[in-house]
Amino acid sequence: MITHQVLLRGASQCFLLRAALCLTDVSAVSLDEIFGFLLHFRADESLCRGTALWKELCNWLQANEGCFRLTNGDPGSSEELHAETSNRDGASIFSYVQQRLKTFLTVPASSDQTGSLPDPSEAELLVRTVLLTADLQLNRSEEPRLELLLQPLLDVLQRLSTNVYLVLQKTDKSLQLLLRLLQLHRRRSDTEKENEDVVAVTLKTLMLSVVESVQEFLLRRLSGELRELCDVERSDLYLSVLRELVLTYSTVSWYGSNLQQNYIPKLTANCLRILGEPSEQVQHSA
Repeated sequence: MITHQVLLRGASQCFLLRAALCLTDVSAVSLDEIFGFLLHFRADESLCRGTALWKELCNWLQANEGCFRLTNGDPGSSEELHAETSNRDGASIFSYVQQRLKTFLTVPASSDQTGSLPDPSEAELLVRTVLLTADLQLNRSEEPRLELLLQPLLDVLQRLSTNVYLVLQKTDKSLQLLLRLLQLHRRRSDTEKENEDVVAVTLKTLMLSVVESVQEFLLRRLSGELRELCDVERSDLYLSVLRELVLTYSTVSWYGSNLQQNYIPKLTANCLRILGEPSEQVQHSA
């Protein structure tokens, strides 16, 4: 019965999205509304890379790019992006996603350093739009400009291990984006080999350039900096990122060697030390 429910949900989502693509008046909706609507379609049930539905969506976006309604709103809205793009008939999807990503990673220096994790839905939405944008460029026989698109994220990830003054919310958001990029970038198709997927290969190469910085940051944070109750969910995020990095790059020889010989022993030793600290404190107080 549980399996039936999953299949029914997936089928319902596919039917709903196809109906929306056929019936939507693109001049009456904005890019904000379109991508916000797509957030309701789960990657593990209906909308993921490599599926027929994903390709239909890419074709629909390509056919209607520049026709979407411009809206008033916050920085990163369709109207603001319209002013920045050379396409005067409407907002470029690439420019829209690029600005949304910059806005997402712009965090005031005065932000709370002990708060809970940001809502992951915004990171989910941005990762979907990044992957759709890259596949749109492939549809047009263009080289995916992922490095330019992801530059704000790469810049933050590269500074994780060296800049101890990075705002906590900025590091949280960058890791939420990294996690979903690693989880969603693969195509779900038995007929297409990964080495033929330019988007996946490019994305993995870009993320590999910052993997050491990310892991050094995770090692430092997991080795004694997490002390608040809200850090429980933050530690879960860190471990999820670490797990995805291992799964993604386990076949890279230098990465696997460094992981086994240096990283895992350090992390294990630090965690064992932390587990022993409470008992030592009890003994001293006694």
